[in-house]
Amino acid sequence: MTKLLLSLVLSACLASAAGRVAIEGLDPVRLVEGAMQDGNPEWTEEYEGLTYQFASADTRAKFRQEPARYAAQLHGACARMGAPVIGMPESYHVYNGRIYLLGSSQCYKAFVADSAKYLESEQKQIAFTPTPETIARARKLWPGIAGSNIVVEHRLDQSRFYSSGGSLAVERSVQGRGLHQVTARDGSFSVYEGKVLRGKPAFSEAAHRAIRHDLLYLLLAPDLEMYHTGQKDGLEWIALKSGDVVTHAGLAADGAISRLEYLGRGPDSGFGQVAIRFSGYRETGGRKLPHRAEAFFNGEPVPQLGWSVEKYEWNPAGAEARFAPPAGQAK
Repeated sequence: MTKLLLSLVLSACLASAAGRVAIEGLDPVRLVEGAMQDGNPEWTEEYEGLTYQFASADTRAKFRQEPARYAAQLHGACARMGAPVIGMPESYHVYNGRIYLLGSSQCYKAFVADSAKYLESEQKQIAFTPTPETIARARKLWPGIAGSNIVVEHRLDQSRFYSSGGSLAVERSVQGRGLHQVTARDGSFSVYEGKVLRGKPAFSEAAHRAIRHDLLYLLLAPDLEMYHTGQKDGLEWIALKSGDVVTHAGLAADGAISRLEYLGRGPDSGFGQVAIRFSGYRETGGRKLPHRAEAFFNGEPVPQLGWSVEKYEWNPAGAEARFAPPAGQAK
């Protein structure tokens, strides 16, 4: 989550790069077709903040008919890191007939060496196959929190996570300065050094996808689909789906959430199996919640993704204001 917050701030600060000529002025249609042909500044098209040049009016017409096919994929995000990290317009690679931008020379080298590793679309997807019986079983097991409650995690690293139905707000210190970042269904924004930085709509959706694996988000999410998938390692397992994001939760015999597992990015941003194991349960707000999380990626421990909670708060005064921009800075 820390990397996500810093990336959001960085991407907002780099927004001034929008409008630059993409892929070194090459014709994107011809590039997808396998040819490197310079575009003509007389034939251009703006798409998702980038300017594309074309070798002819015909290729520009093709682009206009199918921009999602010929423009930079992932809405211009870095193909290795993913949104909200912005790709550089002049750094690109064609993979499986699609153009991808990269955010740095290191990202370029890594992505060219193993493109499939960094693309969620290339990963094996687990089918979501509920039945009336397994849905009913899951709803009996899942300890979701109904209503519009707000739960706040006070973590030992001095950060605070405010979770409400469908939204997450985070307050922490970055380089000695306060950062307030909100990710919601209808957009995201950050407040850093007194400035409100709004997320690019497509990148806001990517940020919202990421938080849908968060424990507090899942407990308060109003739109969860779920079904019981069976038993493993002495736990009852439930598949949880928010939008098209799927997380698997393992519940202990006493109903406590013991693990979360999902397809996600690891330390080098490649995709793999993320597992979060919870411990340190205490009663809070009438519920048994974990105060420690250990993270693993493809079975290997990843300490930087773990966390410890000092305390939880339920509906503290002023919590609702944490999800709105500062006065005079309406979203």
